[in-house]
Amino acid sequence: MESVQLDKEKIDFVGVFDLERLYKHLYDWLTWRGFSHEEKKYKEKVKGEAKDIEIRWADEKDYDEYTKIIIETVWYVYGLTEVEAKKDGRPYKLNKANLIMMVTAKFKTDKNEVWGKNPTLRFMQGFYEKYLYKNTVDQLKADVWRLGWEYFNEAKQFINVYATELSNVG
Repeated sequence: MESVQLDKEKIDFVGVFDLERLYKHLYDWLTWRGFSHEEKKYKEKVKGEAKDIEIRWADEKDYDEYTKIIIETVWYVYGLTEVEAKKDGRPYKLNKANLIMMVTAKFKTDKNEVWGKNPTLRFMQGFYEKYLYKNTVDQLKADVWRLGWEYFNEAKQFINVYATELSNVG
């Protein structure tokens, strides 16, 4: 069984930010919470002096011996260009673009697909999840929902810091 708690929640930002630092910050955030990381896609298209980038992440973490939590992040970066900013009199380079991020947080029971492959065991799986594992599933839904929103808000806050500090750049 797969249960989605946060479904393609969207951040849509146009302005100045540091794509490399955002990427690293979110990667570190997930790693610090015990997620294994897989970059499923990285596609870059150059359009004159600008770039369009698509990135897809799938991060997983075991919840228990039966279930795993999955956070998926899709990044679309349109019209990425480099701009120069000054802070404390020192120049540094940032990015200007339209950034769209979508975050999905979900969990999957029978993470090793032991029960789902066998029709007889599939019946037992339904019984197990409905009656014996029910309290765990209820807690899991709350945990995945909370974790998904924490991650989403972390990304949004990181982006907004640049928007606030650098509204006069570019």
